[in-house]
Amino acid sequence: MSKIELSEHFTYGKLLRYSLPSIGNILVITSFQVIDGLFVSNLLGVNPFAAVNLIYPVVMVLQAVGFMFGAGSSALVSQTLGKGDTEKARQYFTMSVMVLVAVSAVLGGLSALLMPWIARLVGATKDTLPYCIGYGQTLVCFLPAFLINAAFQTLWITAGKTTLGLCVSILYGVCNALLDWLVMGLFDWKITGAALATSLASLISASIILTYFFRPNKSKLRFAPFDMSCLKDLGGMLYNGSSSMVEGIAGNFTAILTNRQLLRYLGEIGVTAMGVFNFVMAVVMSVFFGISTTTVSVVGYKVGQQDRKEIGSILKKDIVLNISLGSAMAVLVTLLSRPVASLYLGYNATALNTAVTALQIGSLACLLYGFDIVSSSFFTGLGDGTTSALIAVVMALAAPILTIYALPALFGSDAIWYAIPCNTFLTAAVCLICLRIRYPKRLATL
Repeated sequence: MSKIELSEHFTYGKLLRYSLPSIGNILVITSFQVIDGLFVSNLLGVNPFAAVNLIYPVVMVLQAVGFMFGAGSSALVSQTLGKGDTEKARQYFTMSVMVLVAVSAVLGGLSALLMPWIARLVGATKDTLPYCIGYGQTLVCFLPAFLINAAFQTLWITAGKTTLGLCVSILYGVCNALLDWLVMGLFDWKITGAALATSLASLISASIILTYFFRPNKSKLRFAPFDMSCLKDLGGMLYNGSSSMVEGIAGNFTAILTNRQLLRYLGEIGVTAMGVFNFVMAVVMSVFFGISTTTVSVVGYKVGQQDRKEIGSILKKDIVLNISLGSAMAVLVTLLSRPVASLYLGYNATALNTAVTALQIGSLACLLYGFDIVSSSFFTGLGDGTTSALIAVVMALAAPILTIYALPALFGSDAIWYAIPCNTFLTAAVCLICLRIRYPKRLATL
């Protein structure tokens, strides 16, 4: 099968094929959360499992910085490549990664010191607090490695090495599973062992990434000395990628608020049920995120070429693909809700039934979530960070906060599960308005 280049015309088949390595990449990276959940729940019980789900959104808030660097630099680098200036593209690439490493080291150190306070802030109870602190502190000590992996979910695509990126991610997942089995199953290091296994796997993956791009390679990108004048474009690059960070921060901030609501209405059982739902959706949404990260690079390249016709074609195909795949996923999640929930909570009937309810109702979010996320990424590729950030804020913050507080107050505790699909429908309405108003205006400036 021939290699697909960014300069080609993208059919439905090519767009999906080009997205497959990115989908696999994201799927494997999310596997550490899924694997940790299985080990923690089945070996340690409900309270440690609830603790992981309470503190994990905090780590993801920090990881959102990596997504911002990845999306912003991918758009800038791919546009520069589209203009034919490979050397300048390499300088932008190097600058973004070096700044990311420095920023993540500072964030990791501060987060480790503040973790006891953060754990209480997210709602940890006396039964879950020690687990939250141990798990969270271990993860943030390795934050630079996590952020490098997050940024390269998009940068592998821009470098034209999606298959290699997938191989590195597979290695990441395998290492994490083996280390989980070793430190929790054999050494009985409990919840700190789960965090350490994940961290070491991330460190191995990040080391391979940095080594590859420091050495001569066959990709379009490599680390090279950069002119300090590149720094003047750093602010614009980060602003354009800010929608990815806003989405990550807002989405996980909302997850923290949701957990607090679940503790209020359903206790630790509600948090564990949401944890199972999040694990399933992390797998499902790897498809949407894979297509959306591809969209940033492909659209950015077409912007550099000023190919308006191809940009419109990609938008149409993205929408059709994501809505079609989302419909199929909604059916699949509903059918598999009980078998999957049993893998995590089969030892606790109450928690199991609550998780099944969460999955069956929440599966409706699959219908339009792909459309929402790809709309935000499309505007990032266009260089319209403002519109992209607006969609991200609505999707990950405004709509969820409205629904998670209003629905259970009006209709009872079980209504909180309907907040998830309601969010996607409200965001879809905003996306349609933005595509109708902002897209023609942005295209006219190319």
